[in-house]
Amino acid sequence: MMPYRAATEFSYSRMWSIHPSQIKPILHAMSPRNAEINQAALIISQARDALWGPIQHNGVLHNRASYRYYWMILKRAKLSGMAIPDWVNTLLLHECTTTPKTLRCK
Repeated sequence: MMPYRAATEFSYSRMWSIHPSQIKPILHAMSPRNAEINQAALIISQARDALWGPIQHNGVLHNRASYRYYWMILKRAKLSGMAIPDWVNTLLLHECTTTPKTLRCK
């Protein structure tokens, strides 16, 4: 559980010098939790429906800056092999840029 604490409490975002036996625990710790994935999918869904304008979700205002944060959660989930909604997978496949800053799919 130490890598999870390092990632969440100390903002470590990368692996540096590690032993091969540490790879799987570190990948697990750096992967988003299911609750984070679900919240990110809901917020990105609402944002997409609002044509990427500002939205309110559970009393919190979200805009393009927070969309980029939630977009990266979904990308990390996909790269970690975690389950994501099909429509999110489609968005990520078409890669509406690296993050939804221009918000135009290729």
